[in-house]
Amino acid sequence: MRKSALLLVLLFLATQVISQSYKFNRSLILGIGNVRSILQDKEGYLWMAIQDGKAGLCKYDGKTQTTYAHDPRNSNTLSNNQVRSIAMDREGIIWIATYDGVNRLDPLTETITHFKHEANDPLRIHRDSITSVLVDHEGYVWAGTRAGLSKLDPKSGKFVSYSHDPSDPGSLSHYYVYTIYEDRQHQIWVGSLGGGLSVMDKETGKFKTYTRRDNDEHSINSDTVSAIFEDSRGTFWVGTQNNGICILDRNTGQFTRHLYDESKPNKLSVPVTRRNSVNYIPFIQEDKFGEIWIGSFYDGVIKYDPVTKKLMRYGNTQTATRLLPEDAEDSNKFPEFAALSFSQTDDGLIWIGCLGSTYTLTREPAKFPHYPLKTAAVNSFYEEENGGLWIGMQEGLLYKSPTGTKTFYQHNPKQPNSVADNIVNSLVYDGAGNLWVGTGGGGVDKLDLKTRKFVNYKISASGRVDSNIVAMLYLDDENILWVATNTGLGTLNIKTGSVNRFFHNPSNSNSLSNNDVYVVNGNKNEVWIGTIGGLDRLDKHTGNWRHYLPGSTIQSIFFDSKGELWVGSDRNLYRYKKNSDDFQLYVDSSTGTKPGVVLNIIEDLDHNLWVTSTDNIYRINSNRNALVVLGSKHGIHRNGLLYASNLLTKDGRLF
Repeated sequence: MRKSALLLVLLFLATQVISQSYKFNRSLILGIGNVRSILQDKEGYLWMAIQDGKAGLCKYDGKTQTTYAHDPRNSNTLSNNQVRSIAMDREGIIWIATYDGVNRLDPLTETITHFKHEANDPLRIHRDSITSVLVDHEGYVWAGTRAGLSKLDPKSGKFVSYSHDPSDPGSLSHYYVYTIYEDRQHQIWVGSLGGGLSVMDKETGKFKTYTRRDNDEHSINSDTVSAIFEDSRGTFWVGTQNNGICILDRNTGQFTRHLYDESKPNKLSVPVTRRNSVNYIPFIQEDKFGEIWIGSFYDGVIKYDPVTKKLMRYGNTQTATRLLPEDAEDSNKFPEFAALSFSQTDDGLIWIGCLGSTYTLTREPAKFPHYPLKTAAVNSFYEEENGGLWIGMQEGLLYKSPTGTKTFYQHNPKQPNSVADNIVNSLVYDGAGNLWVGTGGGGVDKLDLKTRKFVNYKISASGRVDSNIVAMLYLDDENILWVATNTGLGTLNIKTGSVNRFFHNPSNSNSLSNNDVYVVNGNKNEVWIGTIGGLDRLDKHTGNWRHYLPGSTIQSIFFDSKGELWVGSDRNLYRYKKNSDDFQLYVDSSTGTKPGVVLNIIEDLDHNLWVTSTDNIYRINSNRNALVVLGSKHGIHRNGLLYASNLLTKDGRLF
């Protein structure tokens, strides 16, 4: 019933399509010095902070580059060519950390303003040697110096400074500020060169500091902190000097150290360099697919998937005992030791700044793995607590045990306890040891998962010939099994066995909108029914019906983790607006893209929605404001996807 003849079973991780390959390309920007910081402005231009080069700042439009350098004869130039960090505020102003003060660049007018230290003026910046710069959510500019931390109010042009006081444990932990970070709770964190990790209490101006303790494995692994980052999952990453990746639990104040183990090179860590020089972490960042990128000064760059725990290393890696070089002639490799900065532009391109050059990473299209079964179509899934998987197919019901053993169930006319029909369209578990099976011609079966025997129920009403072709099952919290058929909507009380039917009555608006029912779902006191004539809502207790989206064929009804209702039709994807009691067409706000024919909707463990259409799969992010299209170049087979046949497994996989 209404199933495609082409089988495609998709398997991929919930937060990431599948493991991706990358191609590294040395960019056209060569010989510009060491790229310490990269950002993209509102106009799409790329800005790069350069240290040890002939210029301190570079602007790149994709074809040409414009450099900004210090000119002692011109006050409207950078105050110094040694630039360690840049940041952009809400107005698009570029703030520049130089070794001779903070510079403010207006990209529209190209006007540069200098903010420098002046002796005996407490409202000036603390020192002129600036190591890092940050613009917080309120628009204040924070500057880390070699003598403390300064905060600039751009409106007044005045600074407030914070210094290290050895006699005050609540003061800044060290003179030398290495990096500054604002987390999602708007707390300001400071990493220092020898003083550990500090967090500021904005009301008191005092600092709480985490330092290394030799006999405490849950303390930070180094007192030199060079990178701080909070990812989209709330994980708080800290990069330090030498063997320097750790994660802070901000509730307990304990650190988890990720130390290098040469016997486990694929474990999250940075190799211990065999050089005598200091190795450290210049950056920790997250890309648009939720993968974590970690730069190292001597060991290339790391890509880490927090879901699969898989690690990829790129670059020339030097361990304590051996050298692991990459092939510099292969453009897919990253022939560098140092990865100093990271940025992902709006087009998804990843940029990595290095010693003397930059690289771009292009993400190769992923190919979805598919698993062929001897069937015309896969219609439904159910996963047991132990990982056993039930698959409803056109030719019967397949069970795959946690150990991989397969058992196949088919209709046998000589066995009354066999499945009633080979076409299995829907599977629902009742929590009491029974799997309810909606078939394509035999009505509903109850399968006892212990005895593996089937008991059949016919969904029929007295005085009427009814179809036992079941499209979908839905079990509500009152043990009522709702049965979607092509001749109306049925209910089965699984405790008493009583059956009831709902039909379309052309003369009664308080009835089912169409007898050909595709899908049914519900919550609390309501049942939502999708038919070929529109969407219906039934109040179970009052018996009142309300109709929506007339003329649409409704193929998917889904409640996400926030309780929001999503509906897919043969035309579009819709989002229910409870306040106005109507549906809003979903459109990607940035690109205008919208799914067309919607077959199925499901949500992953990170609250992304995955929307299946006839030709593509669409991924809508957890904020519901961005959409990614996955199609034929990713291995999606045209017309190979089925409605109502998706599954989120307990370990985060999607089928």
